[in-house]
Amino acid sequence: MKKSLLATTAIAALGVVGVATSAAAEGFEAKVNGYMEQYFGYSDNKSSAVTNADVWNQNSDVEFYISGKQTLDNGLTVGFQIEMEGETGGDDEQYAYVEGSFGKVILGSENPASYLLHLGVKSNGVGLEENDGSYWVAGAGGGNMNRTNVHSGVADDANTVTWLSPSVNGLQVGLSFVPEAQTDTYYPGGDAATNQQRTNNGKRDNGWMVGAQYGTSFDAISMKLSAGYSDGGDDDTAAGDNTAFSAGVQLGFGGFTFSTAMGTNNNDSSGNEYDNFAASLAYAAGPMGVSLAYLSANDDQNDDKQGILEVGASYALGAGVKAQASIYNTTRKTSGSTVADGVAGVAGIRLDF
Repeated sequence: MKKSLLATTAIAALGVVGVATSAAAEGFEAKVNGYMEQYFGYSDNKSSAVTNADVWNQNSDVEFYISGKQTLDNGLTVGFQIEMEGETGGDDEQYAYVEGSFGKVILGSENPASYLLHLGVKSNGVGLEENDGSYWVAGAGGGNMNRTNVHSGVADDANTVTWLSPSVNGLQVGLSFVPEAQTDTYYPGGDAATNQQRTNNGKRDNGWMVGAQYGTSFDAISMKLSAGYSDGGDDDTAAGDNTAFSAGVQLGFGGFTFSTAMGTNNNDSSGNEYDNFAASLAYAAGPMGVSLAYLSANDDQNDDKQGILEVGASYALGAGVKAQASIYNTTRKTSGSTVADGVAGVAGIRLDF
């Protein structure tokens, strides 16, 4: 019932945006865009720890964004973005922003600066980070076991205040403050009163995040660097600290891109201590791209280790239309026992609109 209502509301919102866009000669210029990924694949898992390990699967990932902006008489740009999950009908993120010579200030449910400025590893296939590598082989771990940007375990999509500086000589920095590390904190008097939620509810309060990214080029080589740090804050019922650090490097030469990234996340409350590393070599020529990437993730506190190797390829069929394919080799051991040991072949299409 709730999903149906959300889906109906989203469709209605798209209609309103269409009318508003054509009618608004002044004020906000609204638009709708997003992406759709549809993949089909088969996995073969040799681990005896999982049942029905050799399976066909089809996975979807759909998001669309309703956004708008306008430039005021004083030169400031004011805008908004609402992100919706297309396959579930639920909302993902929502925020407003003000942009000018001072940079950009973001208010709302959005990833913090440490996330926004992080450089992950490049893949020309279906993908390696952000859970792409864990969907196919049974027993593989998702979440922070599948990314070098482990700041999301501190305050992902929480209501946040973020400042991003303008880029000066290739350097951009950002700072975020998270009053409470939870999603969907509505205005008091709405579905969930923020005032009541901030009292001893186990959600960390007063977290902060900082991030930086630098880019330059010399001769035929381009270089990008990133670093970020997060402190999740404290709560009366949250034990200990929750901190995270990440860094990334991307080097480009001709059609080649070498990238490497790492992340750590120590959470005293959950007992997780993630220590992740990834590297990739990607090549693109015209509409074609290929890549080789590897990600290693370790939860040291729980003796949980995972490795994912991806061989990927893509071909642009047209504007916003790309065919993608990957072969994954995934292994995972928990407390010395193998819980995932398999390969998967995946192919599909990505549409950007």
